[in-house]
Amino acid sequence: EVSYVKTTRWMYNTFLPYLKFNARYLFLSNFPVPSRAIVDYPLGFEYGPDAEMYSLHLWFNGRTEIQVEISYLLKGPATIETEYKSDLPSVYEGHVLLDLVMSCGNFGFLLKTVDEKYMVGGWWKFSGRLYF
Repeated sequence: EVSYVKTTRWMYNTFLPYLKFNARYLFLSNFPVPSRAIVDYPLGFEYGPDAEMYSLHLWFNGRTEIQVEISYLLKGPATIETEYKSDLPSVYEGHVLLDLVMSCGNFGFLLKTVDEKYMVGGWWKFSGRLYF
């Protein structure tokens, strides 16, 4: 699978508040006094506005399942706080992302990298029945 993502600043920071793409959550609390909070989480690309990403995703199935995703991310200077009409330099930083997931039977291994930062993990699945 090959994919291309482009997210502009319009997605997060339009000049009109009702044109922003958010997921609104309402949190209710009865302690210590009844209160509520409304929180808007921006929707869209996980790396925020002003970004482009090219990805190649491969799956290998068999006894051992392997998933590999290699991506190249171009990120501009805008953040989700940057106003839409603001003047920013058109300087983009390139980042290489690697995502590797291997699983065999009940065991799994995960490796994620962004540039030279690594995250490693693993899991063991237990399945069975309990009788009482």
